[in-house]
Formats: sequence, structure tokens, C-alpha cells
Amino acid sequence: MRLCLVLAVLSTVSVACAAERWRMVYYNDAESDSRFTITAFAAPSAGRAMAAGHAETGHKGRPHALVTDNGGRTWTAVQPPDVASSLYFLDQQNGWLVGAKDIWHTPDFGRTWRKLGRAEGAVRVWFRDPQHGWAVGTRKSVYETADGGVTWKPLEAAAKPKTTPDYTVYAAVAFADDRRGLIAGWSKPPRKGDRMSYPDWMDPENARPEWPGLAIMLQTSDGGKTWNVDTNGMFGQITEIALAEDGRGLGLVEFAGAFEYPSEVYRIDWKRGRSPRTFRRRDMQITDILVPPRGPAYLAGVEVAGRLAHTPVPGKLKLFKSTDMDEWEDQPADYRAEGTRAMLASSGPGEFWAATDAGMILKLTLE
Repeated sequence: MRLCLVLAVLSTVSVACAAERWRMVYYNDAESDSRFTITAFAAPSAGRAMAAGHAETGHKGRPHALVTDNGGRTWTAVQPPDVASSLYFLDQQNGWLVGAKDIWHTPDFGRTWRKLGRAEGAVRVWFRDPQHGWAVGTRKSVYETADGGVTWKPLEAAAKPKTTPDYTVYAAVAFADDRRGLIAGWSKPPRKGDRMSYPDWMDPENARPEWPGLAIMLQTSDGGKTWNVDTNGMFGQITEIALAEDGRGLGLVEFAGAFEYPSEVYRIDWKRGRSPRTFRRRDMQITDILVPPRGPAYLAGVEVAGRLAHTPVPGKLKLFKSTDMDEWEDQPADYRAEGTRAMLASSGPGEFWAATDAGMILKLTLE
């Protein structure tokens, strides 16, 4: 009886001491003959994930993707039709890849692909069901489809802001449920006389400072039948939105020029219409946000040094977790993980993934 009690106490202590850690499940060795750059990542269902981008062998590059259906224990190469700017999966089979010029659909988790109708300038899609979805992108473009992407119709509300298409981008789209959704973008014309032909990181002392632009928000509460348009002047660009059905949400603002902070994260209370800032650090460039239907929210980014966040030099991967989206806990990750951008995905309750553009994939585990 006493032995059983001791074992029970030790078991409780062991569980209490267990900690979450992001463990490497795929590592692209920089010294190998082939280099895999991840440009998009998705996790459609439990145990399944897809990393898409391009592989380079010598001076030759090609579209490339890796998939797993066993939680990352093994990875299989598949041949996507183009280098992905984004991926979106509705379920464990049906997914969409947005390439340089076209949108593609896979009905079988990447084994085969079919080219869809043209949505000029699209960089991202969101589908409510296999037939009904939206595409957002450059040149002030937002499209809607009711036939699975065979045809796309321009969304009239997206054209209402009085901005120049050449300098207007819709970059993010997300729905909290079947009725409530947001589309975010910005307009930022170049400054007069700004004709620098080299990137800021080559001359950081004379880097161009961030200057204000116009933030654009399209909001619907009836499943996309009607959209309200709101514009506000702001520094930075809204690049990501994540919404949950219970009213929680996050918005990511990134700064392209020299600025005091590389990025800022805002907590969106879309039921009450409030968006206070919740996270920013001078040494941290947040590049992705995740708000699952239930449970904690996550941030992913890379460490930066100096005033410029956008450089070709990889930084250490950093991941953060919050149960209230006010206080953020720094989570340990594999020391080898680095990149210039990080991505997040969730494939089900308690199953979270992270990837970097440097070809590294991690999974959250309990140790």
C-alpha cells in the first residue's frame, strides 16, 4: 500500500514537471546538396502537415513539397505545380495552393493538382466549404467564388477605398464562423524622390524610416453577402489575422522600414470591437499568429539585431504562448531552428506545428 502511494506521488510530480517543447521533426541540412526553402505551411488534420516551397540543387530550382501523415515521423516528397505563396486546407484532403500566377486545387493531399480559374494578383485564399471561398491579393484585388474556384468574381466592396491599385494590397482573410469574417490590407504609395536601388540592410545607417500608410478593413457579419469598409491611417501593414468563434482574435502588423519595433501584435475582440496591442519587442520580428478554436494562442518569429528586421541573415526561431492573449510565455525550441520567417499551423486539438523558411519543421511536444 505504501509503495503504491509513493508511486502515485512520483507520477503526479512527473506530470507536473513535464514541460512543452518545440521538437525538430524535419531538418534541412544546409551542407546537403539540395536546399529546401519553405514558403507556405499547413496542417489540415491530426498527424497531417504539408510544407511547400522550392528546392535548389546546384543552380537549378524547382517547386517542392513535403507531406506527413504520421505526425512528422516520416516525410514524403510530392511535386506541387508551382512555388506556393500560401496554402489553405479545408479538410484532410481538399487543399488550395496559390502560386505566382494561378490557384491550384488538390483533392488528395497533394498527390494530384488541378488549375482553377484565374484570380489576378491573388496571394491567399480562404474557403468556407468546397464551393464557396475568397481570394485576396495585390492591386486592390479581392475575389469570391461559388463554384470551387472555377470562376472568380471581383468583390465590389474592395474597390471602394479611394486608393491607387498599384500601391494597394489585401493580404489577410479570416472567418470566425460561417457569418463573421475580416479582410485586411493596406495602401502605401512610395515617397516622392524615393528611388534607392539597393536594400536597406546594405546601408543600415541610412535606412529609410517607416512612413504611414492607410489600413483597410472589410468586415462581414452575414457570411459575405455584404461588407462594411473601414480605413485608418497607420504605420506598418496588417499581414495576418486569426479569429476564433468565441470572440478571440489576433492581428499582426509588420513594419517594412526602419522602426522602433519590427512588428506588433494586437488582440482582436471582434464581438466588442476592441483591438488593444498585446505584444511587441525590439529584438523580435513576429511573422505568424495562431488562435485555435479552443486553448492557448501562439506567436512565431525570429530574433533580429539592430534597427532592421528584414535582412537575409537568419535569426533564431522564437515561439510564444498565451492563455489570455495578454501575457506571453517564451517557449523552448530546438536550438538549431532559425530562419528569416516562421510559420504556424494546428492540425487538431493540442497538435501544433512551426516551420521556418530555412527548411526546418518543429512540433510541440510534452517532455
